[in-house]
Amino acid sequence: MLGTLLAGCAQRDYRQQLQSEDPIRRIDGAIAASRANDPAAAPLLVDRLQDDDQAVRMYAIIALKHIEGTDLGYKYWANDVNRARMAQQWRTYLKDKHQNHHPIADSQTAPRPSDRPELAPSSQPYSSGGVR
Repeated sequence: MLGTLLAGCAQRDYRQQLQSEDPIRRIDGAIAASRANDPAAAPLLVDRLQDDDQAVRMYAIIALKHIEGTDLGYKYWANDVNRARMAQQWRTYLKDKHQNHHPIADSQTAPRPSDRPELAPSSQPYSSGGVR
């Protein structure tokens, strides 16, 4: 019970941090959301993709990639117009994902490579006799 209570406090804390006036607190919030691996934080992180502070945008996309498994091609250094377009792509992605959420189907999806090391790309170079 105490663990659940503390987890709830931590969630509220990073949600408040993500909305702080202080960019350092917003960065801390993105890091905490990533560590919590909480998909419910994704909409707040998407809002940070249009942050005035480039470092906040960078940590927000890192957190989103950790939580969602993709960055959707977002570039935190892009100009305002492109960042707005990419943030809208993220909103559409999350909306579609939420609308298509099927708990039974989701539990039967293939594991991510990070969940199964044997599925991860090999870091070994091609052998000299192999096909390139």
